[in-house]
Amino acid sequence: MNYKYITGKKSSLALDKMTENPYLIYDTQTRELEYKDQYNFVIGSKNPQGLKLRPKVENNMITASYIFQPEHVGPPNITHGGVLSAICDDVMGLICFSLNRISMTVNLNVNYLQPVYLNKEYHINAWLVEIVDKKIKCESIIYHKNQICIEASGLFYLYDKKVSKL
Repeated sequence: MNYKYITGKKSSLALDKMTENPYLIYDTQTRELEYKDQYNFVIGSKNPQGLKLRPKVENNMITASYIFQPEHVGPPNITHGGVLSAICDDVMGLICFSLNRISMTVNLNVNYLQPVYLNKEYHINAWLVEIVDKKIKCESIIYHKNQICIEASGLFYLYDKKVSKL
């Protein structure tokens, strides 16, 4: 895919130690991920108002598919930009947690290239770009039939392991 506002650069650091992760539930058969508290707005299976996105680890990325519903509307028949940015933020944040680290978003940059329509299946990919000191850079896209609709980049702060236990 050709990117307009992101690099597309992918780190070779493997996301493969999910079964030992203290922050995530990982299904070894489906490769699906969920936070242990299960109430996250984007992926929490126990959040009645949540999106219930079902991300998984594939090809060293976090991936998911989703059909946006009428309750996600912004402009008529188009998904609200806040919902889309929340998804990008969360799937990129999962990269950090997949590395057994707690992180917080420092900067989130979302570029809306095409409308994301309701009642159509879209695909989400997120990947690690690089880690420098305690900062991690990630990128993500939301696309439909190989047409990129959303490009996002995020900078996350990695907490010390001691602080992570608070």
